[in-house]
Amino acid sequence: MDLRSVQQQEAQYLNIGFNHAGVTLWELWLRYYSLGGDASEPAVAAHLAGESALPGIQQQILHVALSELSAEATPQSGAGSDPFAAGQTRILGIAPEPPSR
Repeated sequence: MDLRSVQQQEAQYLNIGFNHAGVTLWELWLRYYSLGGDASEPAVAAHLAGESALPGIQQQILHVALSELSAEATPQSGAGSDPFAAGQTRILGIAPEPPSR
């Protein structure tokens, strides 16, 4: 498999992930940029569409940005996913005092 086909396959995986993440291109680009990405928003859009390739490290940063946004958009299930939503108040490993009677 040559480098171009690998880059196209990576862009295709990113595009699929992007479409499932439920975020806008702006949100993805902003997260990518905040993580140190230096491609423009149109360059990221072209990469997602398979029209151009980003350098390896930029593609990795884009993967991280998409992963973070996907994780934020996906509600976590199970105990301990959001300690404040369940009324748990353990902060910094210190359990709250039980109520006195």
